[in-house]
Amino acid sequence: MTLREWIPQWLEAYKLGTIKERSFHQLELLVKHFPDTLLDMELNEIKPMHLQGFVNRFSQTASKSYMDKMRVLLHALFVDAVENDFCSKDPTSRLKIPQIIEKPRESFTADEVKRIVTFALDYPYRRVAVAVLVLLFTGIRRGELLGLKWEDITDNSLTIRRGVFQERGTACVEDYLVKTPKSLRTVPLLPEIVHYIRTLPHTGSFVFGTSNGTLWHPRNFSRDYGQFFKALRKEY
Repeated sequence: MTLREWIPQWLEAYKLGTIKERSFHQLELLVKHFPDTLLDMELNEIKPMHLQGFVNRFSQTASKSYMDKMRVLLHALFVDAVENDFCSKDPTSRLKIPQIIEKPRESFTADEVKRIVTFALDYPYRRVAVAVLVLLFTGIRRGELLGLKWEDITDNSLTIRRGVFQERGTACVEDYLVKTPKSLRTVPLLPEIVHYIRTLPHTGSFVFGTSNGTLWHPRNFSRDYGQFFKALRKEY
């Protein structure tokens, strides 16, 4: 049996219905990175050097978290292949994962913060401007921002209860979809930020929804966020 033949069988037998749809889709995306030369090999012919070469190349463009997911996927694929007698040894047992240094998160100087705030106050797209200010002064994630509902906002805080993510190109929302339990939290808000939030139109249950009350798609938000800072750079 080739790796190409084994993957869909493994996904159906071991993962379909046992993990969240989003996690299953991530596995489908991961396996698309396997080269044809590897996919067309018989499982019993795949050696550690074949997988090490693939992992080394994959790590050149992958993030650390994506690399970790790939490592877990490869190990599971071959452990279960051994268990089913499709190969005699697990070629991932001594796989070496290249070190990936994550880029530091974007941060701003005090002067840059002043420029962002000044620019946001006059920015014509109010929803984008307020979203930028909330992210700037709270440190919450973009998915958490897009999941905020009006009842999550008080006169001095916001509460993270859900997150928005992209599933097969569609914007989806799931309660408590955050990285760790500690992420389920209440975040203090400056009075000025509360005021700006209150000026947004109530077109639906989501604070940062679309003009017709639907979810603001993460892809569209990233585009609008990028355009804000592009315009900011031109101004300064």
